[in-house]
Amino acid sequence: MTEKKTSFVLPTDLLSELEDFSDDEVGKIFRAVLNYTSESAEPCFGDRAMKVVFRHIRKYIDSANENYDKKVQANRINGAKGGRPKKEAAENPTVFEETQRFSEKPDKTYTESETDSKSEIESESESELESVSKALTRTKKYGEHNNVELSDDEYGRLAERMGVSNRNSYIEKLSDYMAATGKRYQSHYATIRNWFRQDGGTKPSYDMDEFLRRAEQLPVYKSNKEKKKENENA
Repeated sequence: MTEKKTSFVLPTDLLSELEDFSDDEVGKIFRAVLNYTSESAEPCFGDRAMKVVFRHIRKYIDSANENYDKKVQANRINGAKGGRPKKEAAENPTVFEETQRFSEKPDKTYTESETDSKSEIESESESELESVSKALTRTKKYGEHNNVELSDDEYGRLAERMGVSNRNSYIEKLSDYMAATGKRYQSHYATIRNWFRQDGGTKPSYDMDEFLRRAEQLPVYKSNKEKKKENENA
């Protein structure tokens, strides 16, 4: 049976993803994260941006839980080889039963071996989560001067917020500005988003670049005459 975790770890770089949300929306996202971690309950967000952020957070949680379960199983197998015996039950089991009724989730008494194993699991799980975080946030370089760094996730989310044309335009603006001034920014994703917001920008309802990109992905249909001609030439 999978042991239920009572805590989880999230990377602090998620703060930049919550900048555009109100305190009320951030609270709803956080509550959804707690519900998902505790009960695997999926939220029903009406706002698309909130869905995107939650899916991003869920990647970390799912990966951490998977690694945690593997460590629990491995340590359980190793622990079966030895360890102190569990303490005998209390002399008065009736009193214990009455007391236990007041506790919805009575504390489990762990052996010394089990306690050490849990500490090791938590430590290793956090370390592995950090590795997953780095993999998901690995950046690529964009712009005329190849100096704008964005992860695949950030690159895609900028297109969702701004449209492909605006995203590409602001990447070039930032690239040129940094090359000319020598200025550096901690988060190029947040900088582009802030510039766009300060300019009063909104995602266009009709984005030519996005339209062409999707058009290129559509299958090409040929008439029977064209197919027949191709077969004759084959």
